[in-house]
Amino acid sequence: MEQKQTKIWISVLLLIWAFIVAAAGHYVMSYTPDLSFNMRWLLGSIFSTPPVIALVVISALWKKKA
Repeated sequence: MEQKQTKIWISVLLLIWAFIVAAAGHYVMSYTPDLSFNMRWLLGSIFSTPPVIALVVISALWKKKA
């Protein structure tokens, strides 16, 4: 039971972290419309990576062991 509760807490904290980073990225991108295409692409990829990392880590946490 303790291990399952730890997995739940890690999953929740990772999702919150990913949401905060994605929201910060959205905020930065919406208030900097005069950036070049390359800079916008770079910032977009930096801010969209943490949610993907969080989902991969969470899926690895909950994967059933064979």
